[in-house]
Amino acid sequence: MNRMKKRKGSLLLCLVLLFSACFGPCDITWKTTAAESTEESTEVSAEAMRDMTSMELVKDMTLGWNLGNSLDVCLADRDGDGVIDNTPVDGTIDETFWGNSKITPEIFTTLKNQGFNAVRIPVTWRDHLGEAPDYTIDAAWMQRVQEVVDYAYEQGMYVIMDLHHDGGDDMEFGAWIRKASTEKEAVM
Repeated sequence: MNRMKKRKGSLLLCLVLLFSACFGPCDITWKTTAAESTEESTEVSAEAMRDMTSMELVKDMTLGWNLGNSLDVCLADRDGDGVIDNTPVDGTIDETFWGNSKITPEIFTTLKNQGFNAVRIPVTWRDHLGEAPDYTIDAAWMQRVQEVVDYAYEQGMYVIMDLHHDGGDDMEFGAWIRKASTEKEAVM
């Protein structure tokens, strides 16, 4: 259980650092899902990271790889006419939605063996958020994102996670981050 909390904390730390970079300091606490048996929470802070400067951290990253078009898949208005025209036949939005194969641990083993020590994992959350006011992330999606991040961690790789299609110009289709300047508390 401690290992799982630590990994969830690591994933949350990636998100906290990203939000902090975009919106300034924020207080975020990881809360376990209702599916888990306890209502414990674990606070994660930047102090949990290794004692090194940003420049040292970046310098320690040697060769990076982009895991694009997998966890950043989403519904889209491909032709710009205001209508979502990119939807899955079975209603499932997963990493294979845009034609990529399922992400496996072997991908990260191969990357590590080829000399990569960093991976960018873009994630789109908007099609996996519950209703207001809680906007709870779908537990299965969160678990899959954590699993993929863990594939990289198990190889000792750096993970650079970014929020991908949650921003952009498509406010009608869930670009909720764009509202941060006027609705900061709701976005946070």
